[in-house]
Amino acid sequence: MTASESPPTAATVRFTVRASAEPSVLPRVIELFALRNLVPSSLRARRGGRSAEDLHIDIEVAGLAAAEVRLVAAKITEMVPVESVLAGEGPRPVEMAFRRSA
Repeated sequence: MTASESPPTAATVRFTVRASAEPSVLPRVIELFALRNLVPSSLRARRGGRSAEDLHIDIEVAGLAAAEVRLVAAKITEMVPVESVLAGEGPRPVEMAFRRSA
């Protein structure tokens, strides 16, 4: 294992995504896990929040190295409709927060 690789986490990581409710957001987010041959243990998507145009996505997945967690969170943030991403272990992901600058 090289220095840039880190072992997969034993714990489940939760990603919480807030985005505009556009049809392409959910499949694009899920695709990032499929490309890594990972099936989330839990996935929940719901509209609402501050407005009916908000989409909230919660994904729990195991088997990601810490570097991959950061990479996936950063890639989700790059998606145009995404406003923020939280990623971390446990029920309240606070380890990393990414917010699109206005």
